[in-house]
Amino acid sequence: MWRPRLCSFGRQLPRPEHRRHHLEIPTVPFLTDLDSRAEVKGSVDPLGAMAIWTRLGRRVVGNLSTVTTSVKDFKTLVLGFALIQDLQRKAGPEKDVDDLAAFLRWEQLAAYTRGSFGDWGFRGLRRVRSRLSDSQIVPISAERDCQILGNQKIYGLWGLFTVPSRASGLLEKEINELTQVADDFVNQSWKRTLAPVWDLLLNAIADDTRRFNMERHEAALKRLRNVWSKLTDSERPFWIHHLVHGGTADKTGGRQQILAKLLQKTLADESFAFSQRSIRKLAQQAEREDEQLAYSLLDIAACESVLAYADVLFGYLQTLDTRPVAEAVDAVRRVWPKKLVMVDGKRFSALRQDLASASGNPLIANEWIELSGDLSDGRWGDAIPRLLLINKLVMEGRGGAAWVVDEEGTFRVRYRDEAASLPAAGKLNDLWRYPYFIGSLRSVMQELEAA
Repeated sequence: MWRPRLCSFGRQLPRPEHRRHHLEIPTVPFLTDLDSRAEVKGSVDPLGAMAIWTRLGRRVVGNLSTVTTSVKDFKTLVLGFALIQDLQRKAGPEKDVDDLAAFLRWEQLAAYTRGSFGDWGFRGLRRVRSRLSDSQIVPISAERDCQILGNQKIYGLWGLFTVPSRASGLLEKEINELTQVADDFVNQSWKRTLAPVWDLLLNAIADDTRRFNMERHEAALKRLRNVWSKLTDSERPFWIHHLVHGGTADKTGGRQQILAKLLQKTLADESFAFSQRSIRKLAQQAEREDEQLAYSLLDIAACESVLAYADVLFGYLQTLDTRPVAEAVDAVRRVWPKKLVMVDGKRFSALRQDLASASGNPLIANEWIELSGDLSDGRWGDAIPRLLLINKLVMEGRGGAAWVVDEEGTFRVRYRDEAASLPAAGKLNDLWRYPYFIGSLRSVMQELEAA
């Protein structure tokens, strides 16, 4: 069944009136076709799990999001804001620079440059690849039809990376400017090497053009390419400090740095995968260095031991439109063990306050804790109605309707998931559904390790 993608919390607003520090907040949902790398994972959240795992994840990773997994993307953002600051200086106080439009143009120029040299690890690659295959003359423009994503402002680096960059100490908290340390880094690491092409870059992003000739500027763009293709010894400590350790304003009290140290040992293990067992192993190792980190990791493992099974079970229920509720209970009993011994109900119950704060509803917190007992003891006849109740309460809190309801012993599914199925019993021990931002941290570390 085709389903539209709810892509954002809002619609595209009119172009800003060239106000340097103007921050726009979209308000009305819209539909659009997304680049596969731009889609925000987890936006469909029928059980309200996102608020729960986010709350626990922020205790160990304070700056990254689920999509900020690329050091190269952070490089693009930092260099883009450095260029914009120079545009502002060049324009002078009497002329305002449209920060957003300039940044969208820069992101396009960066993408076309990377793509032309065979580096396709960026958002918008499908449109960039298509345009470069047609011609070496490409549009560098903030106009909608020239953007490299359906809505580049929201699903490009401006929308997805500015907040994590502020949390990492790369951008100022309240204004769209590099921090002093990031500005110094650009001057020392890039600006001198890019000096011969700096004015070209400024001119390219200052105004819209639908005919930027990549071939004519090939030599200059080859020099620009070094920003992404090289990681010098002087650069590496900067990115480790800001991205891996969370920057000077690290919100985890140093726990992220210790977690990174533990994850470093896993980078050479090609078979490593996140699971309840691997997180508990990290917690055991963390106990020697930081007891609070160990507790936080154990809380995450306990949380996932409930959320993961709830997620796959609810997904299965979404496939059962017009089927008897009793049929689902029987199916789970056949496929899964009598009890889910992996569920850490005791530790999960101790998270009551976190569950209540995350959901904004103590009743939902109570139901989650009761569900942990149902799953642990294999009370499927109780677990399934409780899942439906959690979904109902969560959706009511959003002003919506339940996705799956029990109508006199028969499922009525309002939002189907035709692809879902019950995992085999042998796969349950390694079930891991939510990221807690730890995977993003490890991905950034892997990129730095490989560079």
